[in-house]
Amino acid sequence: MTLLITRPLEDATPLADHLQAMGYRTFLEPLLEPDLSRARTCSLSAHTAVLLTSRNGARAFALATKDRSAQVFAVGDGTALLARELGFTRVASAGGDVHDLFALVRSAWRPEDGRLLHVAGKTLAGDLVGMLSTEGYDVVRDHMYDVRTPAEFTPELVDAFVRDDIAAVLLFSPRTAMTFADLVARAGIGTQIRNCYAICLSNAVRDRVSGLSWRGMPVADSPTQDALIEVLQTVCPSGQAD
Repeated sequence: MTLLITRPLEDATPLADHLQAMGYRTFLEPLLEPDLSRARTCSLSAHTAVLLTSRNGARAFALATKDRSAQVFAVGDGTALLARELGFTRVASAGGDVHDLFALVRSAWRPEDGRLLHVAGKTLAGDLVGMLSTEGYDVVRDHMYDVRTPAEFTPELVDAFVRDDIAAVLLFSPRTAMTFADLVARAGIGTQIRNCYAICLSNAVRDRVSGLSWRGMPVADSPTQDALIEVLQTVCPSGQAD
């Protein structure tokens, strides 16, 4: 049995390596791929903090500026880690979702400390700018990146589902989950996923695939990759994914 990883390739590859080291087999089928061509040069003052709600946002912002000294507030540990790897020196992680990020900003940054820059894609998970604006913050959203979705599953993945070779599908975002559900319908393989688990990062992710027939749809205890892997191990131990 095999685990289906749906993350963008840059994130899927190290995750696959980690899962393979744990004894799992993996199949990589990126359902979202970032387009960073919108990233452009931006000027930061010393009193500007940056809000990153995705790893793609971190990559786009790193392309948009050479300044690595800005205060960065990241939605989760994975985004924070990537921001540090990209050279940003002042990074704080909310360790959760957009609501946790909102709480972190409120506790660590006062409205009078300066403008907040939200690096975002076209599709948003929650209205972070609106939430902070109502608290008196000056927040600007910059649409720095887009994501592309495939028109259909690869034939190899469809064959894997038909052979009942996919034990679980790892879903990390609502948009990925929605894309997966759409592509299942296009491929006409709804009955082929009945023996699969949908391993979901959050309830919002689960909601996007709840219309499909699954063996189960467990949700991670917290919206982190480590928590998702923990719930994966509970329902699909590595020895059963060989």
